[in-house]
Amino acid sequence: MLAKTLGLVLFASTFTLSAFAGKGEDIIEKTNLIMTSEETCAGVIDSHMQLIEDSEEYFAKTFAIPAHQLKPHEITVIQKVLKVRFDHLMKVVAKFHSVSDCNLPNLGNVVAVYDFNVLAESTMKHSYSRKMLHSFTKAADYGMRDFKEQYNHFTRLKTIEDVRGSLTQQDLGLLQMFNLKVDQDQNGTKISTTGDALTRVWGWVLGKGLVRSWGMLSDNLKVRHGYLRDYRLVRATIEESLKPLDLLFEQRRFVLSNLTIPGHWGHTAVWLGTKKELQALGLWDREDFAVFRKQVELGKNIVQMRKEGVVFSSLKEFMNLDEIAVMRVNSAQINPAAVYPLMAEQLNKNYDFSFDSTTLGKITCTEFVSFSFGEITWPSRTQMGRTVIAPDDMAKLSIDSGQAHLVLYFGSDSGKVRQKTVKDWFNNFNPQK
Repeated sequence: MLAKTLGLVLFASTFTLSAFAGKGEDIIEKTNLIMTSEETCAGVIDSHMQLIEDSEEYFAKTFAIPAHQLKPHEITVIQKVLKVRFDHLMKVVAKFHSVSDCNLPNLGNVVAVYDFNVLAESTMKHSYSRKMLHSFTKAADYGMRDFKEQYNHFTRLKTIEDVRGSLTQQDLGLLQMFNLKVDQDQNGTKISTTGDALTRVWGWVLGKGLVRSWGMLSDNLKVRHGYLRDYRLVRATIEESLKPLDLLFEQRRFVLSNLTIPGHWGHTAVWLGTKKELQALGLWDREDFAVFRKQVELGKNIVQMRKEGVVFSSLKEFMNLDEIAVMRVNSAQINPAAVYPLMAEQLNKNYDFSFDSTTLGKITCTEFVSFSFGEITWPSRTQMGRTVIAPDDMAKLSIDSGQAHLVLYFGSDSGKVRQKTVKDWFNNFNPQK
């Protein structure tokens, strides 16, 4: 397959890493270890060839799963496997371009051509997987901004021909030593289709055009204040009931944008916890909690993704609502230390106006939660060809799954505030006729 594209055939390696067992987490962990190690000129190539093989096996297995069945945690792992593979490739290229190290730039280029074209013929030829990974590479926090430029360069036919033409007799001898071979009769390939181009254009319209403008405008079109805004007793009752990492659901019937969101609930947010609670859990002084510490000390215990970006707020600020519910996710209570580092990764992202729950570069309020809470299969729906997690979908985790439960629910009927029941909660998703 790839030999027809690149003229490169990989033979058995003289040095291999221990088996990754096909698990993305293992690939990430072991690649991070070799990234910090001193590798020989032969060893760095062998390590990378093993990494390509293991990651391709992992990609093939995971992308065989339909998009709507992939857990957000699995999507995160997929994208991070691509990151460690790209990072190690850049280590290979830098090592072979270094005068003080291997100083064999042609061989570094051969490995890069091989890697990117393997990816082009497997993972990146499918619009679904390409969209997921492309979104991730654009996210500033993951250091993948150079990926697209490098990918386009090393999959270009002219680059492949230039690399092949630059190989000297010495290079050819070293290729055999490093178990690489060049077939001079093969040609490169170009991957792009009209359908893919149209998909990208439509994605742009959704992400940066009308939907974005409407979202920003409708969020600011309010006809009154929320019925719960001035109910101090309700606020005190909620605050006493909250535990770290509880999810808050809001309903604001007075905001026009709520009319555009399917279902009853319009938004979800995360309660970080109080300083006292977090100290008791041993989380307060952890390095991976540091980004939240100042906000909690300021009384802004709620973190959420709004259309303007990630926002911290106090419960008092949040309570300008018509209805509020608190849901507790069991796994987050069992191992809260696993959630905060993942949640910290989401803080510098922008709002996902395309509402695609399979992309990590931009996120919605529910995606902020789904990418932070680990291996949970959140209920979802298909909308305009995208897999979407609406707030109602997230709330449904509390129904019959045994993974979450309702803590309390306050709402208003014709402006009269009352505490609602589990039956009321259930009827939001299954209305009684």
